[in-house]
Amino acid sequence: MQDDSFQRGLEVGKEISGDLFSLSYIKNKIEKNKRFDEMAQNAQDTFEKFKSIYEDGKGIVEAMDESSLEEEFIKPFLDALDHIYDVQVPIYSPKGIEGKPDYVFFPNRKTKNEAKKIRKKKSTNDSYFKRSYALLDAKNWRKDLDIDDTLQIKKYLKITEVRWGVLTNGRQWRLYCRDTDYSSVKFLEFNLKNILEHNDKETFKYFYALFSYDSFVESEERNFLDIIYEKR
Repeated sequence: MQDDSFQRGLEVGKEISGDLFSLSYIKNKIEKNKRFDEMAQNAQDTFEKFKSIYEDGKGIVEAMDESSLEEEFIKPFLDALDHIYDVQVPIYSPKGIEGKPDYVFFPNRKTKNEAKKIRKKKSTNDSYFKRSYALLDAKNWRKDLDIDDTLQIKKYLKITEVRWGVLTNGRQWRLYCRDTDYSSVKFLEFNLKNILEHNDKETFKYFYALFSYDSFVESEERNFLDIIYEKR
């Protein structure tokens, strides 16, 4: 059963916002998926890891540059979510380098290593990105995410043909899908800072269900995110 903190997060938009998924669907339907219960159990231990990372660094996070933020917050958060990733990978096109997503996610270390070995510089849609399940771009903690940041991650998804994208400044975590129109600003956002400061373990379960390794990687059939997206 959901507690009042999750309900407040939906009502006032402090913890969850955006329109990639219907918020009513998140509230009423996502927990009926057979994989959600297992994810919810895993989320409890992960919340404690997130809380510890945040408490250790929150006093100095405002002074961190982007590189320090990634080392102290983003990478530890991604590790706690069990992601396997490569960093600062150039996206090539006939025009040259189109940008460098900060993180490229892979289903396992073998696939990551194979992708790195066969990396081709002459094509953006090569086997490297075809083996990835998501891209992430990280911004400074002090920077509010804006339309330019959204269009950048959408551009990365379009060129690489990777389906899922994440944009974060450490405080806000946004999920994007390549299948929405390129000009669309649709996303789903969790305010992780509020969730951790309010000790909101209930809402964190939904964050975990949508941002963890388990949500992106296929299990028996399709991955959790694809199923949720198709039923939104």
